[in-house]
Parts: sequence; C-alpha cells; structure tokens
Amino acid sequence: MRQKGFTLVELLLAVGISSILVIVAVALIFQAFATTIDARSRNTILAELDVATSQIRKDLYMAHDTGLTDGNTQDSINLEWDNYTATSNASSFVPYSSNYARSGTNLIRTYDDNEEVTVSIVGRNITKITFTQHGRLIDVVITATANATRPISKSIAFSAYRRSAGVN
Repeated sequence: MRQKGFTLVELLLAVGISSILVIVAVALIFQAFATTIDARSRNTILAELDVATSQIRKDLYMAHDTGLTDGNTQDSINLEWDNYTATSNASSFVPYSSNYARSGTNLIRTYDDNEEVTVSIVGRNITKITFTQHGRLIDVVITATANATRPISKSIAFSAYRRSAGVN
C-alpha cells in the first residue's frame, strides 16, 4: 500500500527552491530602492548646481570687477557692479556687490545693495568651487557630491564674460 504525501527529500527541495526565489526577489527589490535613491540624489545635485550656476552667471554678467587676478584660481569671488538705473540722476549710480564662498558643503552668497546685506545659501552639497579669470572671461567649476547608496559626484563648468568697467 502506497501512502499519499511528500517525501522529506521533496520537501527539502521545495524549500530550497523557494528560498532561492525569495532571496532573488528581495535582492531585486533592494536594487530598485538603491537605484531610486541614487536617481533622486543625482537629480538633487543637478538642481543644486543649476540654481548655483544660474545665480553666479547672472552676477558675473553684471560685474565689472571680480577681485581675481588673471590666471590665478580661487575658491571664492567678490563681484562688484554699478547700477545706473537705481537712481533718478542719470550720472549717478548705486554700487552693488556679491561674494560667493563655500562654507562646509554650502555655497554662500553675500549680496550688498548698499541698503542691506543679504546672506543666502545658493547651493548645497557643494564640495568644490573654483573661479579663474582670463581677461574678461571667468571660468567657474562647481562640484557637488551626495552620499546616496553610492557617493555621487557631478561637476559643471561654465564660462562667462564680465562687463567691462564703465559699461552701463
């Protein structure tokens, strides 16, 4: 007479195959989470770099003085410009300035419009920034790094011509 049911070998084989399938499924789920976290970190870094470069570029286009010497690379910059439209007198102007420097992993902008000084964070996760002047051309390199499941680092480099002195 034959009994119905499974033998011990069949049960062990079924448990082993099920365990392998569960391990593979869990590994795939963790990989999907890690990829999502990395993509979010990459998007955050790119957004931070975009905000920082946009603000720096806008100030560079206005500046007639950078405080840089030709060919030297610095990790901060002091930009100065004159606003001739801020007064009713066509021959007078209001001087403006902004300074960019890294503090920890934040890129700090100090803006002075001669009425008040505003300090703001224009970039986070910034691990390196350099400014180099070549005549009127300013090269800027910004690197941002985020610690996701794997460290992600992105750099952006751009150049901008600063305004000549005396140009309104």
